[in-house]
Amino acid sequence: MNGDFEDINICTEHNAPCSPEAWRLTSNLIPGNYKNGDNHYSRFIVFNSSVKNIRSYLQSRLADGLIKGNRYKLFLDISEGEILINNIGILLSDTIVLSKSNHLLELKPSIEFENDENMLRSKKRRDWLRLEAEFTAGSNAKFIIIGCFLSDKDLIYEYTRGTYKPYEDYYYRIDNVRLIPMENQHDPETINKTRNEIYLQNFRHPVPDDLFDSPRSEPDTLKEVYRSSPPDTILLYNDLLFDFDSYKPSTYLINRVDSVFNNLKSPIDTILVIGHTDNVGSDEYNNDLSLKRAISIGDYIRSLEIIADNRIINQGKGSKYPVASNNSEVGRYKNRRVEIIIKYKVSR
Repeated sequence: MNGDFEDINICTEHNAPCSPEAWRLTSNLIPGNYKNGDNHYSRFIVFNSSVKNIRSYLQSRLADGLIKGNRYKLFLDISEGEILINNIGILLSDTIVLSKSNHLLELKPSIEFENDENMLRSKKRRDWLRLEAEFTAGSNAKFIIIGCFLSDKDLIYEYTRGTYKPYEDYYYRIDNVRLIPMENQHDPETINKTRNEIYLQNFRHPVPDDLFDSPRSEPDTLKEVYRSSPPDTILLYNDLLFDFDSYKPSTYLINRVDSVFNNLKSPIDTILVIGHTDNVGSDEYNNDLSLKRAISIGDYIRSLEIIADNRIINQGKGSKYPVASNNSEVGRYKNRRVEIIIKYKVSR
């Protein structure tokens, strides 16, 4: 949606142009919208001249989800600012990814556009470069995340316009992002419905404000996390949902947890699993049920033997932090969830 960045969100806070519709950064900042003549584009950070592993990533909900095993074609246009780099990556994820700051995401991209130093030099001074890829979806996916996933030590870079400026963020521009099914065509009605839902969400500034599925306010739990977490913390916050009065994870839920941890590539310090419920039942009952939900997912993560058992922490928050209205069955279902918060070991 809005892959050409022409549609601009008017945020409710200031009743002013805020960001490209349907796009956000994975960090706590707002994606900029820029113009070259009549053409709109956005941009993301690929390098900082003085601070290690500074990055930003553009993220969007797909108009219709990718289906595992199906073939797709991806197009996007990029243009360097004052620096050339050798890697642009695309992460296709079933889970939204949020990070406290503009730091390298320690995740493995699904698609990489890589070039060695000589190939980079041949692109110098081109205004825009078209990147294309055909691929088979390795898993179902709802989100696309675009940026540079290489650490500074693996990155080949070259300043193209004079010498570098200290503490300067360097950007790539991006435009005309298109993801097209090569086999089964997607349902236009589903695409239009998703587009309309997302375009109606105009509260852009905090993270998380909404998670593309429905309007929501920021839960206090995540406010606390953002105040206290180190920059390399990744928040994976999505509809990992349970049936009514159940704490047994479905096969679908387990597969989604697997999709999260299959993408991680750096040592993890701790994993926090937070369980939630709808508002049906007493506070005491819901507190106990939410903790059981967290424990069920925490125990599954322990079985993966990623980190020591005592580094996986389970919490139950009952019904105190809804992400949707409890006045409907759909809303109550969205509130029967877990959130996973991952903190990496500090390596910078």
